[in-house]
Amino acid sequence: MSKLLFLLMLLVCSAAFAQPEQSEGPVAEAFLAFSNGEGGPGEESAEFKTTDNPIYCVVNLTGTDPQTVRMKLVAVRVAGLREGSQIVSTSYTTKQGENIVQFSGGPAKVWFVGKYRAEIFINDKLEKTLEFDVKGTAAVVPSTSFTENQRQPPARRRPPRKN
Repeated sequence: MSKLLFLLMLLVCSAAFAQPEQSEGPVAEAFLAFSNGEGGPGEESAEFKTTDNPIYCVVNLTGTDPQTVRMKLVAVRVAGLREGSQIVSTSYTTKQGENIVQFSGGPAKVWFVGKYRAEIFINDKLEKTLEFDVKGTAAVVPSTSFTENQRQPPARRRPPRKN
């Protein structure tokens, strides 16, 4: 009898652990990714190069009711930028039945080397934070490449023509 009770308890415990993990809150999953080269997200990563621009953020929501999803890319520890400096901020309001949002963003040219984070807000409440690193060599411009511009005299203006 005790062996039967033990097997029954073992079966109940294993069934409880086999259940898929339920996500709490409105975000089921969120990740950062490289560009796939065709205007969409590709391979997932938390480490990028200075030339990986844009970086994609994919947010899978638990529900399909309309919600406002906002993403902010923020500098954490980046030389030349103050901690907390906002790089990009964008938002999207889902329509009924939508549960996946894809954002992309980055600086105008290249990323500075350092540590960043993506903050994901749902209806103005911070729900998820994704940290990522940008690695590579910082672009250094040799001082000899800067030259003083010679001042040119202003171009002569021709008098207006008479018709």
